[in-house]
Amino acid sequence: MYISDYEDLVCFCQRAADSRILAVDTEFLRERTYYPLLCLIQVATHDESAAIDPLAIGDLAPLCALLQDQRIVKVFHACTQDLEVIYDALGIEVAPVFDTQLAAAFVGMRQQAGYGALVEHYTGVRLPKADSLTDWSRR
Repeated sequence: MYISDYEDLVCFCQRAADSRILAVDTEFLRERTYYPLLCLIQVATHDESAAIDPLAIGDLAPLCALLQDQRIVKVFHACTQDLEVIYDALGIEVAPVFDTQLAAAFVGMRQQAGYGALVEHYTGVRLPKADSLTDWSRR
């Protein structure tokens, strides 16, 4: 679901707060800005996924609370930039975090394995790369 207003964000975050694990990914614009511009936050529970539009929603406090909830493990892939962008945009530190890229290295895959390579290795599915250079600030 696409979330672009505060009320929908509150409802989603209330439902997601019951999860033990959240998959999180960010899309941001860094090429033409001094600091990265957070353009989209993708969050998924076991039951649903949401594309949250931080450019449309002024108050992201419910999401901040969710990302800081110590009872919920936030799963990222190669999370260094995601965490940096979230900290710059929202002023919060996300915890606890599980990084699938780091985990892949621990189980014998090459260091810095890309998300697509990881998905293909474990599922046989090849992900398209068409949106890797998208301007996520465009609406």
